[in-house]
Amino acid sequence: MAFLIASPNAYGINLHALYTASCHRQIGVILGVSPRKVFLLNLNGDIVQIERFEIISYATYPVDVVPIRRVNNPEVTPLVRIQTLGADGDLVELIRGWPIDFSKDKIAFLTLRGSERLIDRRSIWKIEFEREQKRISLEGADSSAFDFVHPYAFSTCPAENTQKKTIKVFPQQLMSDPVTIKRELDRLIIGHEQIKDYESDQQFYPVPEVYGNETTLGMWLSTSSRYGASETRANNFTPFLTNEYSSGPFGFQSEFKSGAGPIFMSIHEEPQTQIFYRMKADYFHFSGMVDPNLLLVGTKYKWTAKDLDNIDIRANDSALLEAGFDYGRWAIEFHLGGSTEVGVRYGSLFKKQNFGFGKIGVRYQARFWTLNIFGGSADAEYMNADILRVNLHIRPNPVRRFEFSFINRDMEFSGPSGEAPYDPFTVSSTSQTLAAYGHWRFKTRYWVGLMGAVEQISTKGSAAGVSKSDNKTVPKAGGILSLTF
Repeated sequence: MAFLIASPNAYGINLHALYTASCHRQIGVILGVSPRKVFLLNLNGDIVQIERFEIISYATYPVDVVPIRRVNNPEVTPLVRIQTLGADGDLVELIRGWPIDFSKDKIAFLTLRGSERLIDRRSIWKIEFEREQKRISLEGADSSAFDFVHPYAFSTCPAENTQKKTIKVFPQQLMSDPVTIKRELDRLIIGHEQIKDYESDQQFYPVPEVYGNETTLGMWLSTSSRYGASETRANNFTPFLTNEYSSGPFGFQSEFKSGAGPIFMSIHEEPQTQIFYRMKADYFHFSGMVDPNLLLVGTKYKWTAKDLDNIDIRANDSALLEAGFDYGRWAIEFHLGGSTEVGVRYGSLFKKQNFGFGKIGVRYQARFWTLNIFGGSADAEYMNADILRVNLHIRPNPVRRFEFSFINRDMEFSGPSGEAPYDPFTVSSTSQTLAAYGHWRFKTRYWVGLMGAVEQISTKGSAAGVSKSDNKTVPKAGGILSLTF
């Protein structure tokens, strides 16, 4: 116990001594670095600018609280105010000060109490630069008299503090090699530039990280599939892998999916095999999807007559391409192309066809929910189609998420059958679908998900002067169990 009482204080912040001549130095905290200059808050409370090429040595001194009582010219290097998400869902102040050191996941700040404080980059939700400040007091600054002892290389230099009672602080590190000094200052440049990038790029992000750094592997099981599967295409017992990547708040982010799962930019709500990629970088986002069964099944991928009911139209997306622009919470989406496989049947008459939908959409993303609406039409040979889809994604907390979809689809075919004697026939279909998805996380690493949907279908067909119609309601269900790693 006596040893612990007599032990020295635990220091928490480094002061920097920049030598520009044999016995000439500036001591303080580095608040900023540019390609040519270093901005140092010295012991007198002034932010001074030192040319980088003038620095011949660089020493660090560990202290608990900086011995600086005020900042006289904060407009040179403005304060940074960081806000984070509070317990009630509102933004609250996390820290206010100057960033002084950086790592991959953390940022160290000099606070207004004169001490150092670490924050996690992923806790950043909003950044503001306070450029109008004229003078700032550091409330918790240490008023003790410190004597910062010169490193051994400068041991002949006179002491700068001539008071009788001083606290001697010895250098912890000394860099005299120009290359080493350059590397350290370049490292700080990168950190400060990242803070500036956060502040300028946040206008393009509704939340700091649209995607996280997480990988999940699961398997969907569903029943009553009309579009996601056929005689030759399966959507059950196919592993579903999702990988999310984020380079940090307000940075490049992406999502990759493979296997069988729902596609929320598709014309139907059922799980379907896919290779899906989506990325976001500043104001631009891009999405693309292709069904790998195109290669695995080959010529058997397309619909066949036995896949359909007696009077029926079925369609699924085999490829999709979408890009758009983001600003704040809003995004506009352009579905640039794709491939939709259609099968049409009226009794013994059958036709399969391929065409592309042209669609446009808009998305609004709040902190805990996202609303996405898109629609479009296709006017191909023998085929007309219209689609409207509304998706609502809700994520109230990290362990629960819910999705709701409404799909209205109108399709009409009028033309010859695909086999001799090529008799003409007409089939039109209108369907409305309501779908709901829920996911719950348990025991940290596991997710369980459930899906339920109801589709109302009205179909009419005619051939050789004979007309028939059919109305039916199709319930659908599914579930997934996945592991996060």
